[in-house]
Amino acid sequence: MKFKCPFCNAERSSIREDENIEEIMKWVEANDAASINLLANFYEQGRQNIQQDPTKAVELYARAAELGFSKAHYSLGMHYKKVGDMKKAKFHYETAAMAGHDGARYNLGGLEAQSGNLERELLSIGILLHQLGIIMPCITCNLDSNKVVLGENQSTPFWQLTTNPVPR
Repeated sequence: MKFKCPFCNAERSSIREDENIEEIMKWVEANDAASINLLANFYEQGRQNIQQDPTKAVELYARAAELGFSKAHYSLGMHYKKVGDMKKAKFHYETAAMAGHDGARYNLGGLEAQSGNLERELLSIGILLHQLGIIMPCITCNLDSNKVVLGENQSTPFWQLTTNPVPR
């Protein structure tokens, strides 16, 4: 993934954890979502000589999520699941899943199973398998997996959307 420097517009291939914290803070101040998410990670896990502060981490993840960073939505989903707020966890997992985050898609299926909605769990898993290239949607139905997660195509089970069988 390519990132642009908010100061000079130079492209960078990634933001590394081993970068100087002052450099990362400059990017955070410039509202770079990836840097904000990285800083949130530091606060969550107490890394890079930053005191562990889960509350600050959630604030920073929320800021990165507002900027559209799917990994931040995934992290918020993990947080809210951990504290028992399944409604917020599901929202953040859905948002990250719609952006293509595989872990969020998997966890979303798990939440569906826990709530007893096995059909939606299977649908979520089917979409994940499609994202991973294991199964393909039916050419004739041209299903949009983003609509499935929102419930617009709930009546079609994922196994009817595939032309290739799931490997065993």
